[in-house]
Amino acid sequence: MPGLAMFFLDKAGLIPKARIPKTILDLTVITCALYLALPISVSMFPQRGEISAKEIEEEFLRKKNSRGEEVHTYYYNKGL
Repeated sequence: MPGLAMFFLDKAGLIPKARIPKTILDLTVITCALYLALPISVSMFPQRGEISAKEIEEEFLRKKNSRGEEVHTYYYNKGL
């Protein structure tokens, strides 16, 4: 997204030639992109999920719960 924004700003002739104003514009474009895109990216995936014991490390394959039963599914939280 920042690359496209900078491309279109360059085509429109809106990018300053001086180093400091150009750096400020770069940082502004990157900040705006993160401000808009990051919440959308994070919200695309569920907060909580589950994964089969067969899909993770070997050490978790034959773990038992507090009742002595083998655990076949693990649940996780993204932690946000």
